[in-house]
Amino acid sequence: MMTESELTRFFPYYQPIVDVLTGEIGGYEALARQQTPDGTVISAWPFFSDDEIEPERKLQVDRHVRSSALSSFSTRHGNAFISVNISPTFMDAGNLDIGGTTLSMLDTYDIPPCNVVTEILETPGEREAIHLISKRFHEAGVQVAIDDFGAGHSHMERLFDLKPDYLKIDMNLFRLAARGGVRADYLQALRYVTERNSIRVVCEGVETEDEFMFAMDCGARYIQGFLFSPAVPDMLPVDTFKDQVETLRSRYLEQRAERLTRAALHRVQIEEAILTLKTRILEEDLRNVAIDALRDLGVFRFFACKVNGEQVSSNYNLLDKLTIDRHFCGYNWSPRPYFAELMALREALDGDDHIIHSSAYKDQERQQLCRTYGIGLDDEHLLLVDVAEEDLLSYIKDN
Repeated sequence: MMTESELTRFFPYYQPIVDVLTGEIGGYEALARQQTPDGTVISAWPFFSDDEIEPERKLQVDRHVRSSALSSFSTRHGNAFISVNISPTFMDAGNLDIGGTTLSMLDTYDIPPCNVVTEILETPGEREAIHLISKRFHEAGVQVAIDDFGAGHSHMERLFDLKPDYLKIDMNLFRLAARGGVRADYLQALRYVTERNSIRVVCEGVETEDEFMFAMDCGARYIQGFLFSPAVPDMLPVDTFKDQVETLRSRYLEQRAERLTRAALHRVQIEEAILTLKTRILEEDLRNVAIDALRDLGVFRFFACKVNGEQVSSNYNLLDKLTIDRHFCGYNWSPRPYFAELMALREALDGDDHIIHSSAYKDQERQQLCRTYGIGLDDEHLLLVDVAEEDLLSYIKDN
């Protein structure tokens, strides 16, 4: 067992978690720190990760730091929350003692459970323990966060099992995704899941304005990182970063609006070009199709299909010249999500003169983000036009 003087070398620091909707500090993550013999304050991670130190001593320090954090929080929390890290490794023979200890601390310091978030850490082989801890906290009214989501282990299984209130995106995943590619697509898909299930996303490790912008694109409700503050000895006033957040939000809105305006103007040009293309097709005058103008707008393919999805023409590909590919004639595109979208819009708009378009998706053949535009040729046939699409996310460009 550690003596009281040994325990005093360990204490919590607090990193603010900023709510982008209010601009205020929405919560504080309590992070364990230790003081070295020369007085330097460092992370307590070397202590907790040292295999030579007995688990009982680690558990004692863990509880001491958690109790200190909750005690400090109890005197000033207001509407904010305190986020504490919980490791199933410290469970006493699987009896959920760590959950009970934390709940007892809340009673001792008279902290409403709804003002506490437990960040559950995972190590291999502890899935059952994690599930039980999460269940116990939820039943007590304590909120649950999955930490470092997207790193290491079966993170999707954690999402299904724990039904968390918060999802903290792994810093490495976030920074790689901010440069585009499949990781960025993954975070956009994750945004859909979290919004459908009322899970609040926290992007941590955010250090720059560009990373803030990408976090907003990922649907982050909370942002944590050196852009605002490192972990500090005391909990900062909730309005510390309000002006900074207001400035960042304004810049984000301006940049987003600029990209959306550019995209809207592009769609107007596309629609004008498609009306002209339809006229040429109905007049059987493909020789006078303005290939260069279409290609400059991002058009790379057009074809005709029946309203049931069956392609009845060749693909007309816009390369250096108009080329014809008969391979896809007879394919049926009705299983594709974009086709159902097009047909639903066509039905709603009631007519062949309206141009409709799908959501953005990646074309399998070209591996390029695009939209499919559609217009009726007659009651039974559609002209479909595939057009390259600008990605509207705030990616970070490497220098």
